Amino acid sequence: MIIDKIETFILNIDHMTSRFARRKLLKLLNGMNLHATIQMEWLKHQQNYLLKIHLPKQALPYLISFMSFHHYRIYQIVPFQLLDAIKPLHQRPHEEHRFEMMIDGLDDPFIKDKVIDILNGFQSERVIYSFAKDILKVTTTAEVMSALVGTLATRNIDIYHANTAARSFHKMRIS
Repeated sequence: MIIDKIETFILNIDHMTSRFARRKLLKLLNGMNLHATIQMEWLKHQQNYLLKIHLPKQALPYLISFMSFHHYRIYQIVPFQLLDAIKPLHQRPHEEHRFEMMIDGLDDPFIKDKVIDILNGFQSERVIYSFAKDILKVTTTAEVMSALVGTLATRNIDIYHANTAARSFHKMRIS
């Protein structure tokens, strides 16, 4: 028997400003039939309501696909340690950002081919992407990114992390 480590994740979900919408989502998630116990609570960070979830890491893709099947738009999925990296993306959904998504098995040619087919379905939108080992790097708007997360999750692609890419500044030496 493998004991899965319980981790805490933060989900930035669209249209969670009203109390009714937050209660409706919690009721839906409590009714979800999952073999692991899930603890959920709402967290207010930078005037945004974020869903804080304690669950086994292997159950996270099932939760994301369940929410995507119920048409909840997820902007960001981050571990609790990266809470400060969350940006209020739904305030400006048409502004382009660089995103990184950690996808399980992306080095497998079958999964990479499936992801490329899904990305090609977004040809009407401006989507620029590249691959690293298990990371899909995408430059697009937050609105398209949430649709991409939902599409990947409903097509059985396991997403463990989706967030804006951290900016890196290259040091230049002037001599």
